Amino acid sequence: MGIDKIKYEELEKCKKILVDQNYYIAEIDGNNISSLEDYMNEIIKAFKFPDGMFKNINSFDSYLDWMTDLYWLYAKEGIDKNIKGYALFIYNFDKMMMNNPKIKKDIMDCFSDTIIPFWAEEVEHVIVGGKTKIFDVFVVD
Repeated sequence: MGIDKIKYEELEKCKKILVDQNYYIAEIDGNNISSLEDYMNEIIKAFKFPDGMFKNINSFDSYLDWMTDLYWLYAKEGIDKNIKGYALFIYNFDKMMMNNPKIKKDIMDCFSDTIIPFWAEEVEHVIVGGKTKIFDVFVVD
């Protein structure tokens, strides 16, 4: 649980294990991300945000609100509410926001400081009927 680096050669095996364990898999490509707005738009696609739901794509507060919710995945996609967790694969991480290293660091800090801990424990205290889930981020080399 957390942020892990994996080799591209390990990717398919890792994804298969996670799918077999009932994870939701999201993927983004750092080649497409040079700004916070680019990142937010990629996350909106990867986590299948409903149209128009996440409007303030320049706000980390709004981003964190939605990333610690994800309820629409169950309703829209018919995903099992008892999934074990979420996995985000970030390809070409070294190319992601090459000219914005501070924002890139802030994004990764959001995962380690807020999103991952929320799903590991806080969800049970914040959401009625909330169940803990694992949230893993994989940086693919």
